Formats: sequence, structure tokens, C-alpha cells
Amino acid sequence: MLRSLFFGVALLLSTFCYGQFTLSGKVTDAETGDPIPFASVFLKGKTSGTSTDFEGNYLLKVSSLSDSLSVSYLGYTTQSKPLTKALQQQLNFQLWPSDFQLSTFVFESGEHPAFQIIREAVERRKDFDKRSLQAYQTKNYTKIELDVDNLSEEFRQRRTVRAVTSVLDSISMLTNDEGEKILPVFFSETVSSFYYRTNPELKKEIIEKTKVTGVGITDGSTTSQVTGALFQEYNFYQNWLRILDKDFISPIAEGWKTYYDYDLMEDVLVDQDSCFKLLVYPRREQDLAFTGTIWIKKSDYSLKQVDLSIPKAANLNFVEKIKIQQELQATPAGPLLPAKTRVLVKIGQITENTAGLLAKFYTATEQAEVNQPKETSFFDQAVVLKPDFNQVPPDFWQNTRPDSLSKEELAVLQMVDTLKRIPIIRFYSESLKFFASGYLPVKKLDLGPWTEFGNYNNVEGLRFGLGLRTNYSFSNKWLLEGYGAYGSVDQRWKYKIASTVILSRRHWTSLEIKAGRELDQVGLEMENLEGNSIFLAASRFGTLRRPFVSTTQKGTGELLSSFRSAELRAGIRYGRDEIIIINDNTRSSLGPRNWPILEARYAQGISRLGGEIPYSRFNFYLYHRIPMGILGTGRYEVDAGKLWGEVPYPLLKNHLGNETLFYTTAAFNTMNFNEFASDQFINLRYRQSFEGFLFNSLPGIKKLNWRLVGNANVLMGSVRSENLANLPSVSPEGVPLTTFGRLNPSIPYVELGYGIENIFRFFRVDFFHRMTYLNLPEARPFHVKVSAQIIL
Repeated sequence: MLRSLFFGVALLLSTFCYGQFTLSGKVTDAETGDPIPFASVFLKGKTSGTSTDFEGNYLLKVSSLSDSLSVSYLGYTTQSKPLTKALQQQLNFQLWPSDFQLSTFVFESGEHPAFQIIREAVERRKDFDKRSLQAYQTKNYTKIELDVDNLSEEFRQRRTVRAVTSVLDSISMLTNDEGEKILPVFFSETVSSFYYRTNPELKKEIIEKTKVTGVGITDGSTTSQVTGALFQEYNFYQNWLRILDKDFISPIAEGWKTYYDYDLMEDVLVDQDSCFKLLVYPRREQDLAFTGTIWIKKSDYSLKQVDLSIPKAANLNFVEKIKIQQELQATPAGPLLPAKTRVLVKIGQITENTAGLLAKFYTATEQAEVNQPKETSFFDQAVVLKPDFNQVPPDFWQNTRPDSLSKEELAVLQMVDTLKRIPIIRFYSESLKFFASGYLPVKKLDLGPWTEFGNYNNVEGLRFGLGLRTNYSFSNKWLLEGYGAYGSVDQRWKYKIASTVILSRRHWTSLEIKAGRELDQVGLEMENLEGNSIFLAASRFGTLRRPFVSTTQKGTGELLSSFRSAELRAGIRYGRDEIIIINDNTRSSLGPRNWPILEARYAQGISRLGGEIPYSRFNFYLYHRIPMGILGTGRYEVDAGKLWGEVPYPLLKNHLGNETLFYTTAAFNTMNFNEFASDQFINLRYRQSFEGFLFNSLPGIKKLNWRLVGNANVLMGSVRSENLANLPSVSPEGVPLTTFGRLNPSIPYVELGYGIENIFRFFRVDFFHRMTYLNLPEARPFHVKVSAQIIL
């Protein structure tokens, strides 16, 4: 019996000694603190190893140990840590980013074996593209963090910045791998339901619960509409992925061989699936393409997971890093949906004395249902915020998160909560909101816009004014607003009063009545500028162009000093996939995704309510953005209108010219001020941004990151004879008056342009040719325009 007992103990001890070593831990980025998924974890000098999961965790069980455990991943410096003889050991690794050199890979002649794998994956794209589904819906958890980084010592020594950092120094601040401190300014968590249908392609997100904390954030209702998964969609089965309003080519797109090279690294096991691990990188480093690693399943050539970045040499401004990591899972119907997605965007300093921005996004998806399409009417509103979005029980987020918050994220929450309580931060954040919106909230009223407080021009002299409007605290249905202004030279009061009732927020429908008296300018439609308070103030500053001070009495030729008009207006706007964000009693457009935007407006001038002139006016507007792959992006606008009735010339469509040196998309850049007017017209504008097309392939030029642009503007219009008859030729003193020209109905006005943008990252030069109406006085066939812009 003792012999059997001894044998059992020996067997038990051998079991402990062989096959019972358990190694675990987490691998993170030393610069950002983010997990590094798919990293290789292996015993040095042995074949035993594993990979980290999407959260950067690893678990390795082995029967024998070596002297150290190593972790390696593409784009990072390999790190090793010594092992002890303990049966269970936990080792966490922080890997430092390193530059990846493509020159380390040498390929032999002939087709690379990776090409056949990619070819098979591309041929089967339709089988796994989620757009092959009739519809799908998912439950999503989304997490967003924004940090201010690149805090140089000069920036930190500013008096206002010192007031912040002195408070934050009392808690443990986050730093990157270079020892520079990072200031978190925003953190959010969101639970939402996402809906998609294919034909027609429509998307909708219902924000169910959200928690938002950040500098300058008040109730969070507006911000919560953009914290969901709708803005974090990345489908690598598309040819092109739109990121930061730029189009990037997928590594498994049609035409992949034009943009990418590949290297087959090894065969690996990922979640029991045998996969090809391939390195991808762009053929031209300036192209908007990815570099990194993709995993393709051997069994069906579907994507298993990706870890891709945008190379530093890509033709992008201020963007130091874009990294996308994604895990995909199959649906019962076959096509794949993202299970988890992590995105990091690092924006560098615009100038040496400013700071940078680090943005992190994480989305986890579950409870997928497929091929149960909702009615198209369900998608009328792209983003819906539930009324109780910010009401949750105390343990809701702890029970809802797919994974607990890391210690770095807990530190972020503490720092953001501290930051927003610092008086100087509150002052600057409120001041910034006041400057951007134009209004200062004072309980149930908003004071502003600040641009009405004071101005100066040659007609009014010093202009003083004050405005007020009600806000959401006053009513979520009624909006009352108005302003008054007085000129020291013309000694006239100008004013506006308006009342708006919101009839529907789902299909945004409102009814407005307003009255006012204002000094307008020919060619500037002031009602279209009311949403841009800064541009409106600039248009009233300095020397006014053709202010409304003279016209003729209808049918008599008698000169008048003023006229009054009253209009009844109706309008409709339709954007099939336009994303609208509602901010209290106003709304803002984030633009369409694929479909055009259509607008139609009708105005009826009446001889009542103070009006003197009966007329009818109809306007139509269309805007469409067209992604064109290698050729960049095209944008076209169609603007058409017709006016019925006999009116004074300020009520005609006065086509806006540009006699300045500066380029603008709002005007005809070879047309003189007030050169043409019409009572019926149609205008087509086309702009092409070629991005890096052509220039990225030219030696010597490609390093400059210049980008080609093109323009074409065509206008056709006319003026009826009865409206021409109302133009006075001389003043009462016999001085000749300058009138306007009219277009020949059979000859269009045409201007063509081309240019270069992104010169020194800020400047643009355009060259325009006026193709028609060259026989008119002061017409010049060639113009050069310059502009400055901040673009990515």
C-alpha cells in the first residue's frame, strides 16, 4: 500500500512539474496605454507561443520554461522579460512603437505566393461583405476618449496652462513614452442599437444610454448624438473607406495590385481558425493606403481580423497616426460583421507652440440579427436620442461594459472631472462656445449674436446693436428671437423680430413669421447668411457694395430712396442619408454619406403687411459629393431659379463676382462685382479634388505633398425687358448711374480653373480662364487667386 501511495505522489508531482506552468498578462502600447491585439507571445528559444486577444491579454500554458518570455509585433520593439520557476506567473508588457522599414524585406522574382491568397479573397468579397445582407441590426457599446498631447515645455509654461497643470500635478498624470504629459478632455460611453438596410442603403442609430463627461460639456444631449457606432463604421470589403473625410483604398479592393504589395508571414491559429498572416503596405508611400497585418482564413479566404495603420508618409496634413484594429465574426447568413473595432487617431501640432490631439474609439458589437429589413420610413432620422438617455441605475455601466475600464481609463475619468472644475478651464470653454455659437446663455434666454454688438461701415458709421432669443429651457416648441441696431451716420434703426413654432422634430417641420428692416447689399442674400454670424458681420464692415438706397418706381423711371417688400415663404429640404444633429431648437447637418441633398424654396411677394411689390420666386438647389477612387473626390452643385413679376433690380438674382485676389467657392472668380443679374437662371458648379493623383508618382514633387484641384462653373440666365425698363440711367442730378449687365440666353457664362493646394500645408493657388463674354469692358481672360486653408 505504501508503494502504491508513493507511486501516486510521484505521479502527482510529475504532473505539477510537466505541463503546469501558466503564463498570463497584458500587452499595451507604451505611448497610449492601449491594448495591442494579435501580438506574438513566445518562450525565447522554444516553439511554444500564443497571441494576444483583442484586449491585449494572453494566456500560455507550457510543460517547460526557458529563461525569458518575449513579445513581438510589427511596428513595435520586441521586449523580453525573465522568468522564474513559479508555476503561475503574470507578466505585463509595454511595447514602444518603432519605425517599420520596408527595405528589410527582399522578394524574389515571379509572383509572390501572397498574391494568390489576396486574389482568392477579392474574388469572394461578395460572399462576406455585410452589404450582401438585406439588412442587419446590432447592439453596440462605444467608448471614446479625447486627449490633448504634445504638450511642449513652452506650451506648459504659459500662464493659463500653468494654472491647469499645477492643479493636475496633485494627481497622477498620464504620460506618453517620451515623458510628455497628456491632458484628457473628454470621455464617453454609449449603448445603442444600430440598423442597416441595403436597398436602398440606409442607416439609423438609436442612442439608448450614454454617459458623457468633458471640458465644456453641459447636459450632453447634443454631444451624445455623435458618440455612437454610426460614426465608427469601417468595412474593409468596400473598395474605399472614408476616414476623416478622406477616401482610403482597402487592401482587398478591386485593383489591389495597383496600390499594394504583400508578404506572406506565416500560418497561425486564431480562435481555432487556421489563417494566413499577411503583411500589406502601399506601393507608393504617399498614397492614401494602409500598412500593417491582415489575417485571412484558410478555409474560405474570409477576413478574420485586421491591424492596419496609415503610413506617416501618406499625403495627409497634421495626422501623425491612424490605426484601425478589427475582429470580424460570421453571421448565420454568411457575411461578416465587426465584433470589435478599435481606432486611434493622432493629430499633430498645427504650429510648434500649440498642442496636439489624441482620439481613441472602441466599439463592441453583439446580438446581431440579419435579413429583417425595416421600412424605409423607419430611417427618416439617422440619429435618435432616447428621452431617458442619461438616466441609468448605479451599476448599469459596470454590468454593461464588455470589459472593465483599465487603470488608465479610470485615471482619465478622474482627470477630466478635475479639469472641468478648474475656473480658468470653465472660463475658456464657455468663452469658446460663445465665440463659436455667437450666443451667451442666460437662464431661459440667449444673448447675441455677439457680432451684432458693434460694427462699422461707410453708410451706417458706427453700428450698435443687441439681440436676444429664447432657448430650450424656455420651450422646446417655440423659438422667439430679435435684434435692434442703430447707425451713427445714417441715424436709422434696423431690426428683426421673429417667431418660430416647431411642428415636428422627426420630420423637421417649422412655421416662422418674421418682420424687419435692414440695410442690404445687392448680390448678398442676407437671409442666407444669418446662420453664419461672423461672415454676416464681415459683410457689413467697411465699404458696402451697392446698398439698397436707390431704385425706380415701377413703370415711371422715377428714382426712389427705398422700397418695402413682404414675402410668404415655403421650403423643403431632402437628404436621403443626411445626418442631422439637433441642438436644442436648432439643427445642424453633418452632410450626406452617398446621396445628394435637394432643396426647393418658393416665395410670394404680396402687397399687404407693408409690402409694395407683388411677385413670385422659385429656387432649386442640389449638392452631391462623388467619391471617385484614384481620381479623388468630385463635388457638384446645381442652382436654378425663376422670378415672375416686375421688380426693382435688388430683387433680381445678382450673380456674385469676385474682384479680390482671394479664391472662394461662393462666387464666380472671373466675374466682376454686379456684372450680371437675371430673373431666371441655372448655374452648374463642379469642383474636383484629385488628392495625390499624378503628383504622388512624380519624383521630386511627391515629397512636397501637393494636390491637384480643378473647377468648372457654367451659368445661363436672362432678364425680361420689363425688369430692364425699371433701371434708371441717370440720377436726379444728371450723373450717369452704373447698372448691371445681362446674359445672352443662348450663350453661357463659362469659367474653367485648375490649381495646386496643400502648398506648405496651408496655401492654395488657382488659375482661372474666363471663356465667354470677353468683349465686355473690364473683362479679363485670366485670373490668379490665392487662399489659405487648414485641411487634412
